[in-house]
Amino acid sequence: VSLSDNTEVIFDETGLVQTATANIDLFLVSGKTNVSIIGGKFKQTVAGGSVNAGIRFLNCTNCVAEANSFEGMQWAAILMDSCTNVRARFNYVFASLASAAGDKFDIVLYRSHYCTIDLNILWGGRNGGVLCQDPLGSGVNVPTRNKIRYNIVGSSTISCKVYGIVVYLGGTAPTYNDVIGNHLEN
Repeated sequence: VSLSDNTEVIFDETGLVQTATANIDLFLVSGKTNVSIIGGKFKQTVAGGSVNAGIRFLNCTNCVAEANSFEGMQWAAILMDSCTNVRARFNYVFASLASAAGDKFDIVLYRSHYCTIDLNILWGGRNGGVLCQDPLGSGVNVPTRNKIRYNIVGSSTISCKVYGIVVYLGGTAPTYNDVIGNHLEN
């Protein structure tokens, strides 16, 4: 599903986006402004080997993923790549699938600035809860001034959890990313 600027998608209690197709993004928001996705249930039942997400924000500004649940994601529930002022809050991620898709985290933030990841329950159970990274590790396109706050990471029944929250950046310049008040288990 691709979305346009100034779009608000609000699911009712029964709203579900489910797929048995591997290697796809369920919602793709690319180059958009003011998009909100609220209250959805996203379920993936088959995992592949590529980097895909339940909701992928790519080059977006002023967008929100709020109060969604994600079951069985193959790589990430929410990906923010090259975004400014995008927020993921009150989301619930659980039972992520085993896949060959690299470092699997519940929420991934690449090359983004002024984004907020807060008040999420991240029990996907693969590599970790949150990854904030310059994916090339080169010190170029380093995420700056992001807030990762008050998330709960862990309590997964899947035993291969490796990290809680990772901030993995190249370069030496200050980034002013905040990681505050999170609760990490297991």
